[in-house]
Amino acid sequence: ARAKEAAGRPRPRRRRRPKVQSCLPEPLPPPPKRPPVPRLACVNRAAAKPVRAPRPVRERVPTVLEVLDEELARLRPRVQQQTVKRADMREELEAAKALEHKERENLMMSRDTRRKRAHVLTLRMQAAIRGWMVRRRFVRALNKEYAAQAGYMALLPNQLR
Repeated sequence: ARAKEAAGRPRPRRRRRPKVQSCLPEPLPPPPKRPPVPRLACVNRAAAKPVRAPRPVRERVPTVLEVLDEELARLRPRVQQQTVKRADMREELEAAKALEHKERENLMMSRDTRRKRAHVLTLRMQAAIRGWMVRRRFVRALNKEYAAQAGYMALLPNQLR
């Protein structure tokens, strides 16, 4: 049924997507081709290869234990050197840790002193403001009292008549 209905209607056109320019760099050109390697013009390819000298034959092959003994004898001085080097490095590490600890303590002390200074300054400012507010309240109370007395004094001549 849908096919019959769709047959009478024109087919909707598809929208083409606009071409988006790539933000990637252009691809690299292919590497240049190597020139061909010239071949020797000889019929027998084996003749073109260099001939190695024969290996000398050992009379006696050392055993595994002998090889290990030689290696241990060669490495024992290095072990002693590394032991001394490790002890020196441990001392350097401990000195660096102690120095870092002192620096951290100094930093914390300087932070604490700054905080204490700020706290003392805050307390002084609060005390000054509190004193000013108390004086202001006292002056207002006195002013009210003087205003009341001035009002009574203004009424007094009328009352005496």
